[in-house]
Amino acid sequence: MSRLSLKFYKDDWVARPSNTTANENLIHYIANSARLSGYATVRDLARAFGFKNPNKVTNALQIFFSTSEIHDSYMKKLVEILDLDPQKIEEINSQHRDALFKDQRLFVQHFDALYAKADFIISHERFRNIIFFGMNFESLWVGRHRPLSLGELFFHWKENRLVTDSACCGLLYIFQAAGSPLSGANSVTGYCDSCKQIISTKLPSFSAILHPLLNNPPPWPYAVVDDSMQDLVQELNL
Repeated sequence: MSRLSLKFYKDDWVARPSNTTANENLIHYIANSARLSGYATVRDLARAFGFKNPNKVTNALQIFFSTSEIHDSYMKKLVEILDLDPQKIEEINSQHRDALFKDQRLFVQHFDALYAKADFIISHERFRNIIFFGMNFESLWVGRHRPLSLGELFFHWKENRLVTDSACCGLLYIFQAAGSPLSGANSVTGYCDSCKQIISTKLPSFSAILHPLLNNPPPWPYAVVDDSMQDLVQELNL
């Protein structure tokens, strides 16, 4: 039985970056293996699973070939049907993870220098609107369309928002958060300025995160930009 799910947004819709997290190399490897094995269409491949509901498998495969996301049981079946190399799949996944977190690693590596240049970054649209994988905000029931960006993080951190001193050995600058405004359950991830590590933890209340992100947005509009953390690091000669 389907359930009605409602979510209220505090802001207007904004354009967001296109999905760049799909593992294109994994999609290509499996699609090419399917063609070499004689499967001309996704439906043909779905029938090879031998399940009672091939339409369900077809839908799952179509989603995979767009997003690279698939249930483990279906992936195991693909390995069996197409005689895929599990080690090659793990290598592809490992390379993809490294690529996804490249910008986050640069952010951590140069955190102090970047924060020292916060005003410069905020003043330039191409830099303040940079986002990277792992920088995000999710809330049940109520949320916002605007994605979390580097400039907005600096905007809040400079006002001592999205910062806590009770989660690690120093100040934790939060750049990822998810939770429920009703139960208060939450999880946050941030950078500790003392041990220089990324820390994931929980806060006593989700409202300290929720309130500023919903009610105190930065004074500039969000805009999709092409620049990355690597571009910013090069611009600053770090």
